[in-house]
Amino acid sequence: MLVKYSEIKMNPFKKFIHVRINELGLSRKELATRLALSSIAKSYELADQLTRGENPLKFEKQIANALEISKYDLQKIWQEEISYLKTKEIAFQKANFKPYIFAIFESPKNTSFQAAVVGSTLKYCILGDEFLRLTHSQQLQNVKETIKMHYTINVGVNHYFGKILQYRLHKTYEDEVGECQLFDTNGDLNIRTEL
Repeated sequence: MLVKYSEIKMNPFKKFIHVRINELGLSRKELATRLALSSIAKSYELADQLTRGENPLKFEKQIANALEISKYDLQKIWQEEISYLKTKEIAFQKANFKPYIFAIFESPKNTSFQAAVVGSTLKYCILGDEFLRLTHSQQLQNVKETIKMHYTINVGVNHYFGKILQYRLHKTYEDEVGECQLFDTNGDLNIRTEL
């Protein structure tokens, strides 16, 4: 009896592999044999990777041949997997979102390795879970104190990014840059400008 594709609860790529193996009636040994890598041990390893839902792209041709599908179909199902994982990641980020203040520096495009490593700690001030439960005036006071502390600690300038120009408050995951409130380096609400 064949298992219906829609009844299996797993990621798209893993689901596809399991259904296709089932449709072809392949055992682990038969799948490994069809993969025909340089050694049977490598073929078994690849077969196991596939059944775990992993896609070793360098073996695309062997996988497509073993499963009797085109490379195009294999790539298409892998793109579905990537889309699925991105959607899952966004859902995770939304569920775990915390309001934050983003420091806007003079030179935001520094691409050095060191800048990439330290950038997130220098540019983001995560606000506590209780922030959204505060009144508007309490939120503004909290933002002001956080900005003043951040600015003081950084002495208003950073070796990698230059001078701090202003700060941007992100209250929700969906906040677009143009919708965020802007604050000056003293923590006072600023006139909205695009940065």
